[in-house]
Amino acid sequence: GFTRVDRQTGFRASAQSYRGGLLDIVYRFVTNDSNSFGYGYSSHHFRLLYAHAFPWDLEAQAYLNLQARQYSESVPLASFTRPEVDEYEQTSLVLKASRAVSRRLGVSARYGYFRNGSVAEGGFYRKQVISISVETHL
Repeated sequence: GFTRVDRQTGFRASAQSYRGGLLDIVYRFVTNDSNSFGYGYSSHHFRLLYAHAFPWDLEAQAYLNLQARQYSESVPLASFTRPEVDEYEQTSLVLKASRAVSRRLGVSARYGYFRNGSVAEGGFYRKQVISISVETHL
């Protein structure tokens, strides 16, 4: 049978700073050459992470991930038999605040927004997740 073969090449640049908090910035450019129609692409990725410690054991974190893909071949939506070709998380944003209540107990609140890059009918989604956690250390 036929075996799909993909070859990825890319470039990555990143920078970090520790002034008052941690700032981490990453950019990646990736090309994917494939022997299967509709699977070749180039993409730009951007990731940002910021973490900061505040007084009273309060910590805050923000994480942003963006991705834009450009496919080598245009595939008509009606011919999508393998929709995972375009199932990637295109955008995500996560905000989190946490606080140590004691040496062994902490609480946190988290908000997340996620969006995928699917162009297939019924494959696109946006979701928001809100969570509150109680954490313990043994």
